[in-house]
Parts: sequence; structure tokens; C-alpha cells
Amino acid sequence: MAGGGAPAEDDGAPAGGVAAGGGPPKAGGCSGGWEGAAHLFDFNLDHLGPGTLDAELWRVGDRSEAYLRRAVAARVGLWGPHGYEATTTQTYRDAAGERLDGAYAYTLRLPPPPPAYGWALSAHEVPRSPGPEPRAVSDRTPGLVREPDGTVVLRLAARPPRAPAANWVPVPAGPFRAVLRLYVPEAGYRVPGLVREEPE
Repeated sequence: MAGGGAPAEDDGAPAGGVAAGGGPPKAGGCSGGWEGAAHLFDFNLDHLGPGTLDAELWRVGDRSEAYLRRAVAARVGLWGPHGYEATTTQTYRDAAGERLDGAYAYTLRLPPPPPAYGWALSAHEVPRSPGPEPRAVSDRTPGLVREPDGTVVLRLAARPPRAPAANWVPVPAGPFRAVLRLYVPEAGYRVPGLVREEPE
């Protein structure tokens, strides 16, 4: 993939993620409306640091593209991590292509194996408004319930479900975007789309 991706709906939030929407991913993958830019910080290979992988997968061969990508990365978040260390992907729409809205509840099934160093999912109001960051649910949330095969079923809704409460991701009452952070994801790990349930 050759470049960073921009969010499909612009609320002023930076994009970053498992794979950019503009082309096939080189590592990791996304579907169901998720998008980002796993290779946004590949330009860092110009300044090799401890643990940096000097591999073709994470190298920008075209110098003009490397300069442009560095400018985009500086706007989004200078010196962010490489995609093989941590990556962020987001979506404004569910698996059917409908806008995410707190009037509905959604289900996200994170398949095994999970990223080596964990994950975190949160929901953010659109457009953004001042205030504290929303509560995130992660692989380290106390009481998190996993299926026998390791799948984690998360429920995104404005009101808490009956059970299990630890798997509940609170969402705003109106439009929102879901943000998923993956820490050291396996190559080829794919994030499914959010499935909308009946109105709350």
C-alpha cells in the first residue's frame, strides 16, 4: 500500500489504522468500514531506532512519497509507532454501510488470535465536543468475557446491557465513530464490521 488514508467522514479526527482505505494492506487488514493507515510512519526508517524493522514491508522506496508521508504524519502525530508495533483503525459506519448512531446497539466480534500486546475499543462523539475521553474496553478490562474459541463479543450501546457488563462499550446518544487500537497485531489480522441490532 502506498500511503496514508483519510477518514471517510471528516470530524477533524486523524486517521490511522490497520490498513488504509486507498489500497490493499501490506500487513493486517480491515473490512466492514474500518480504515486507517498502518504504514503512515514508515518514513521513520530514515532515522533507525532501537527495534526498528529494516524490511521492505516497512520501507518507503520513493523519496518524494517519503517526504509527503512525513508531512502527513507530522500533522496527525509526529513520531507515531510503526504499524507492526501499534496501529489504530476507525469506522463511522456499520457492516451494512449505515452511519453509526447511538439510537442503535451494535455487536463487534473480535476473532482470535488477539494482538500480542492487546487491544482497546472506544466510541467517540461526531462531531467532537470538549470533554474527557470516553471509556474504553480492552483485553485487560476486569471481567471481560471470551467465547470458548477466544472470540471476544463486544456490545456498543448507549445503555448498558444486562450481561456481561464488562463487554459493554458505551456510545454517545447520537452519531459516533468507533476507534480500535491494536498493539502488535499479527499480519493478516482482520477486523469485522459492526453489526447493528434493533433500536434501543
